[in-house]
Amino acid sequence: MRGIFLRNLSITYLIALYYIVFISVIDHSTIAPIINQYAMSLGASPSLAGLITASFSIAAIFSLPIIGFFLDKFSRAGVIQTLIILDAIIVFLYTKALDPYQLLIIRSIHGVIDTGLFPASLAIFRDTITRRLGLGLTMYWVLASTPIILGNYITRQIVVSYGFHGVFYAAFIILLIGFSASLYLGKEYIRIIKREDAPKIMGSEIRGLSIMLTAYLSAFTLYMMIGVVVGSMGPLLEYRLRISREIASAEIATWSMIASLTSIIFIVIFTPFLVKSLRNLLITKLIGLSMILVSGILMILGVDQVNRLVSSIVFGGALGTILPASSKTASDVRFGRRGLSSALLSLSFLLGVITGVMMSSRILEASLGREQNLNFLPSIIASIIALTYLITVLILKTR
Repeated sequence: MRGIFLRNLSITYLIALYYIVFISVIDHSTIAPIINQYAMSLGASPSLAGLITASFSIAAIFSLPIIGFFLDKFSRAGVIQTLIILDAIIVFLYTKALDPYQLLIIRSIHGVIDTGLFPASLAIFRDTITRRLGLGLTMYWVLASTPIILGNYITRQIVVSYGFHGVFYAAFIILLIGFSASLYLGKEYIRIIKREDAPKIMGSEIRGLSIMLTAYLSAFTLYMMIGVVVGSMGPLLEYRLRISREIASAEIATWSMIASLTSIIFIVIFTPFLVKSLRNLLITKLIGLSMILVSGILMILGVDQVNRLVSSIVFGGALGTILPASSKTASDVRFGRRGLSSALLSLSFLLGVITGVMMSSRILEASLGREQNLNFLPSIIASIIALTYLITVLILKTR
């Protein structure tokens, strides 16, 4: 069957590719909501449970550049197959942890393996999806966004009926199906890149370090806001609204869910626009960074229900613009550097979250008795810096 996006690219190949995009997010989305409580069920103290939760991201910081090197040095199809089968094994091993320290090791290894799936899928996607890129990239991010919503729903349903282990078994089955899909994808991918005209169809190339930095800085700023919300909004809501920890956690989940749902609308609207030119690409990032700034300002002014709702909707716009725009930039590099560039984008996500969590929690601890919600200040400052840099690049590059 003739392909929609690339000649001789089959519909089956597209289904396999997009399923791998889906699983690159879904297993973390199902496990992340329960890992802290699972750790405590094995006897971990709150501080040790927090370390176990964070170990996923900490380990990934060191492993992502290495995985990016492997993606460029060896077969990308082979790397993604290896990552998926190892991911399935490590997810199954969650059920065999006997104490928190075993869980810490398993969680760290999971961070090394699982975070490599996103840059691998992005690199392979951009290698082969070259025609009707707007539609292809829209589908990519819609399928990458839905697991965040679906993963939380699956976890909630399974953990109540089957306990923590039920969640791990469900993720294990999803990954096994993904491994089967990767075998077919790998065979077709090798056939595509061995064609004589492959260098001509491997995608366009964005040149210039300043342009690449707009992707990484935008991604860092976006996920810094997520880190601020995850790291400090819960205690702030407890103090300001006099609500329980459980209700505060539910409010954070609601904020994230609304933002994720809103992002899909913006992905559909803006992705076809941003792929048309470099100017459109930079303008889309500019819009996204402005929305992060507005979202942060709304939260610093007040955390009442209306402000939280509007802030989450506005931040959803930031998600729906910066994610496709930054991934387009990071993947539009020379074929031999695409894996590392995509891995550095993932690294920007992680560093943003960690920075946001650490800075906001420290500020909240020092300023909780004041009327201002100063814990959102780091996100606002980061947005202003990123906007200033992006405006400068936009003026210089599009004169």
